[in-house]
Parts: sequence; structure tokens; C-alpha cells
Amino acid sequence: MVSIRRSSRKGPIDAALLETFLTVTEVGSLRAAARRMKTTTSTLSRRLDLFERQLGARVLRRDARGIALTDAGALLRQRGPAVLDAFVRLAEDARRGDDVPHGVLRVTAPLIIGAAHVAPLVGRLLRRFPELDVDLDLSDELVDFPSSHFDAAIRSGVPADAAFVAKTISKGRMITCASPVYLEERGRPRRPAELTRHECLNFGVFATSREWRFVRRGLSERVDARIRGSFNAASSLLAAAVAGAGVIRLPEFAVAGLIRQGQLESLLDDFSDETFTVSLVYRTGTVPAKLRVFVEAVLEELPGRLQIAPPSPA
Repeated sequence: MVSIRRSSRKGPIDAALLETFLTVTEVGSLRAAARRMKTTTSTLSRRLDLFERQLGARVLRRDARGIALTDAGALLRQRGPAVLDAFVRLAEDARRGDDVPHGVLRVTAPLIIGAAHVAPLVGRLLRRFPELDVDLDLSDELVDFPSSHFDAAIRSGVPADAAFVAKTISKGRMITCASPVYLEERGRPRRPAELTRHECLNFGVFATSREWRFVRRGLSERVDARIRGSFNAASSLLAAAVAGAGVIRLPEFAVAGLIRQGQLESLLDDFSDETFTVSLVYRTGTVPAKLRVFVEAVLEELPGRLQIAPPSPA
């Protein structure tokens, strides 16, 4: 029911009753209006009585000869169609707002994933939904998502907070690797403990200390790596590793291409059972259309692109 509020104490005016009044006055009789609206004349008469009570004014004179407009009815007949049309369009816009993505969607994602995968996905959404705008923030810095203004975040790990929904996009291995140039000069480590004699490069987002953790057949081994450089952007870390600066550890999807190209070589594969999870995170509750289409696109497109190989069994 769509209602028009007015200042008197008579209450809201039902737009459906306004439509009844306009139909009756258009066709000129209750009988003709009943045929058009597929109802009875007695039903229309009751609707008109209720409409006048809600309005607080007499709009029709009805007798055996037919119907006639009062002054108030003539004014309503003149302006009523525009009012009814405005409410119909308003209702359509409201329903459409629930179904059609619109407004600004704010998303944050790490550079290592965002540039190659999230940005093209966003581009396709923008072409598909002309009323949708996207603010995409790409950064390898840690983001405090709960206190941020973002609608969704792609991030490492799975938050335990029940206030958020976390959808797993990718789950793969952490890979230790170095360039052929570095390995030719310094040799290839065979066990994690040997990394204490190597130059190691840290990615600050994944490792907040000098300690590196390795897992083999369910057993964990921790190494106090000799960190020569710490990077807050994965692209910079990869560039330094390719140049021969040292040993790095990143998720498999981040290094797989460079390993295939021969620019990096994987190390300590027998100790690479530790898994790394990438999640799509958003707040619980009502999911607006702009967020819904983004979540659907991410879950459809990204898992296949980031999942290089299934994680090794523990």
C-alpha cells in the first residue's frame, strides 16, 4: 500500500483509492468503472466513501442521476493524475533500487591480486551496470577493515569475527624461492635451518617478524631467518628476488608465473605444506545489489585463477 501523508489528523491517503476516484471520474459512472476495474459498484462505492473520509473532504455527489464533482473533487481530478504517477514511479524506483546495482561500491584488495585479477573484474562490472561506480583501493598494506569505509575486502586469512562473512577464494601453499643467479652464487638450501646462512627478504604483510614457519607432514619448524630486506609491496619484493637479492616466501599464485618463466626457482618443496588462504570479506546483514554482484563475480572468477595447486595434505 502506497500512502500520501497530509497534515490533518485524518491519517494517510491510500494511493489505490486515489486511482479508484480518478477511474470513476474518467469513465463517468460507477457501473463503467466497475467493469474496467473488474469489481462491483458496491465495492467502488465503499472505496469512495473511505477515500473521502481519509481526505476529509467531499469529492463526489452521487445520486440516482449519476455522479458529479464537487469543487474539491474537480481540483483533485485536475492534479491527481500527476500525484499518482509520481508515486507509481517512486515505487518502481524503490523496487528497482533493491535489484539493480547502483551507487558507489568501495573495495580494497592487495596489489598482488588486485592489478591482475580484481581490476579487470571491476571493469567488466562497470560496463555491465551503468549506474554502478567503484572505488577500488589497491594496497599491500594491512587494512583495518572493521573500522574502514569499505564494503568488501580481499585479504589474507579468515577473520573469526562473527560480524563478517568470509568466503574463501584461494587456498594454496606458501612457496620459498630465489633466482638462479642467487642460487648459483650462494648455493641451494636443503633444509629450513640452512636459511640462517642465506640472504632472506621479507614481505611485511605476511611476516611481522624474522621468524619463518615451515610445515612438513604436519610437523612445524620455525627458523630465525636472516632478513636483509623488508618490503611492503609484493611487486617490489619479487623484483628484488629476481635481481638476485635473496630468498623469499610468497603464496604460490604470486610466484608460479616467474617460476614457469625460469626467473625464480622453488626451494624446500618438502617443507611447503603450510597453506595460505585468500578470503573475500564483507559485513553480515542485508547485502545491497552493488555488493551482491561483486561477490558473485569474485566467487565465480577468482578461485580458478588463484588456485595453482591443491594444498598438500598435512
